[in-house]
Amino acid sequence: MSIVEKKSAGEVRPVSTDTSVPQSGSQRVTVIEPRSGLATINLSEVWAFRDLLFTFAIRDVKLRYRQTALGVIWVVMQPILSALIFNIIFGMVGKGRFTYDGYPPFIFIFVGQMAWSVINSSITRTTGSLIGNANLVSKIYFPRLVLPLSNIGSVAIDFGVSFAVLLILLVLYHIPLTIWIVTLPFFLLLTTFAAIGFGLYMAALMVSYRDIAYVLPIFLQLLMYASPVNFSSTGLPEDIKKHAWALLFFQLNPVTTLVNGMRWSLLGTNPPSLISVAVMTAFAVVLFYGGAFFFRTQETRFADVI
Repeated sequence: MSIVEKKSAGEVRPVSTDTSVPQSGSQRVTVIEPRSGLATINLSEVWAFRDLLFTFAIRDVKLRYRQTALGVIWVVMQPILSALIFNIIFGMVGKGRFTYDGYPPFIFIFVGQMAWSVINSSITRTTGSLIGNANLVSKIYFPRLVLPLSNIGSVAIDFGVSFAVLLILLVLYHIPLTIWIVTLPFFLLLTTFAAIGFGLYMAALMVSYRDIAYVLPIFLQLLMYASPVNFSSTGLPEDIKKHAWALLFFQLNPVTTLVNGMRWSLLGTNPPSLISVAVMTAFAVVLFYGGAFFFRTQETRFADVI
């Protein structure tokens, strides 16, 4: 006798059983069926594979610095070097065209780079998560969402190290933390949700279109320069302010709200408007859910195409 069970996104339910026949000689067959509609996304299935998710997260952190001469020191050096470089570009070469809300340019840019690092790292690592694990995707079954979501751990570790460096810099520059530090987890979560949501679209598309691996870095680089990552959004140069389309872009650019919110929570700068935060929250939720939905609808073809 065979006991056939259907497994739909992590749920196992019996289809037919015959209790009159001894169970000792029975065979259990598991049938994996795709979900449809709104039920396509099942985070409970991802939670059921949480051990695998944590294993992937730890593996990614170890592999990144295993064969590097400086090891985890790169986690500390990357944000510092980025802030130094852009401080030279915008602070010195710009010759006062950009403002920093009264804060030292290096600190102001460093916080902006912290926020941008979360966005850039989340999108980049999520996008390449399937291609980087092609052997696993094509051989065994597990919820594919585990792969992109496992990158949250490494992004969080990098941000934690940068935050520790920022605390040291704040002491050196005699800049106190404000009570608005309590909003940091919210903006960090909001930034991560939005970035991973976009990355899920890119990851699903990259399975079929490897061109994304070349286009995405250029797009992210342009987006960084077009966002107030290395300067204040309230102190744009006059030659930029006179263009209505440029001001409209800065207002509609979701990175603006994320970076401004992160600076407000860490430095106490001018807070983003409640309207922009509310719109960004709704945008992040829709982007994440839409990305996960698109990712799951394409999941059935990953193993064949990759």
